[in-house]
Amino acid sequence: MPCPDSVTTPSSRREEGERDPKRPRGEASPAPPSPSSSSSLQIRMEARFMQGRRPKQEDRHVLISDISTLVEGQEKADVEALGCTPKALVALFDGHCGATCSEFCAAQLPSRLVSYLVKPLPKSKRMQLANPPAARDAATASSGAAPSSPAALPSRASETSCLLTKLPSALSASAVCPFALPSAALDGLFPSLGPRLVSAFKHVDREFLAKYRTLKVGGCTAVACLMLGDFAVVASVGDSRAVAGLLKRKRREALRVSRDHKPNLPEERERIEANGGQVIEVGGVARVAPRGFQERAKQIKMEQCLHGGTSKPPPVLMAVSRGFGDKELKEENLITATPDVFGLHVTEDVRLLLIACDGVWDVMTDQEAVEVAGTHLDDPREAASQVVKRAFERGSQDNLTVVAVVFSHEERD
Repeated sequence: MPCPDSVTTPSSRREEGERDPKRPRGEASPAPPSPSSSSSLQIRMEARFMQGRRPKQEDRHVLISDISTLVEGQEKADVEALGCTPKALVALFDGHCGATCSEFCAAQLPSRLVSYLVKPLPKSKRMQLANPPAARDAATASSGAAPSSPAALPSRASETSCLLTKLPSALSASAVCPFALPSAALDGLFPSLGPRLVSAFKHVDREFLAKYRTLKVGGCTAVACLMLGDFAVVASVGDSRAVAGLLKRKRREALRVSRDHKPNLPEERERIEANGGQVIEVGGVARVAPRGFQERAKQIKMEQCLHGGTSKPPPVLMAVSRGFGDKELKEENLITATPDVFGLHVTEDVRLLLIACDGVWDVMTDQEAVEVAGTHLDDPREAASQVVKRAFERGSQDNLTVVAVVFSHEERD
């Protein structure tokens, strides 16, 4: 898969303006005229990949410099009305048991994300966002941890929580971003932003499962990042990962912007076991096992001993608890396509965003990847390439794909 050329896009800083009181929260208000600004954000995006020690390359990636090109008509106009630049998208899909799912998601998810980003909310959801404060507070309490609470953030992120927030996965009229968003339109959109991306992920998953009804195994992880001005929205399922590289007092610092969905996480284990599945350890790795796994495994072993073989397919075990596809485990709700969604404020300290598959993270820490890529901020292609090379040299046994997004803030007259 050829690597797209690098892209450089200017971005205006925050635009002042109030949300349209006639437009319900959760929908974008018309963007006010852009005032002059003393600085701008520029992004350059590149991806590098290697088949590595696997027999086939099952990773796919997407780099899109202008998301308005993915939609038409009113949706295109609504994207432009968000009033922020750049409006870009990068995504990575790590397939397993073939590339069918990663190929499908790379083709379908980008346009679905953009469509759901500006899609009008149904009347019932608009009314939900218009609830009085008491009802809103109750709804927020029932949805889990507050968006910016340290418990809801990836590891080590609480130290820099002023840059990172976890978006609620359900509508929340009381959701407020802890940092300034780049436009009034995004302020209005914020309460529904998480649910919109969740809906897009689930839509694509349903489409895949419907199209490939006979495919019992096969799926992919995903990390998708929407760049909306200096607001990066990262949605992910599985163990592919997004990591920001900060430069503070001439020292590089890694900030994780996603969460690895492993079966042994307490909340993941609880969901799996509540639906009749189990989490077992195979070779030191926690895996999702379906209902009746032990019985099926015993039957297969007995048939192999008695008859020298078996016609029964082996039970499916997965090392991730969220992802696209994987029909057999999805039917039992043991694996879900519901993403975690995080928002990153791209300040002048944030110089880099790395998105990579688990083939990289199996052999490199977040900090190591940021250190390697951070020495090549003048060339995002080389930054991505060096991380891939280092992971391979360290003995990674998987496909290797790295997407590097380099940020630069430049002064304007």
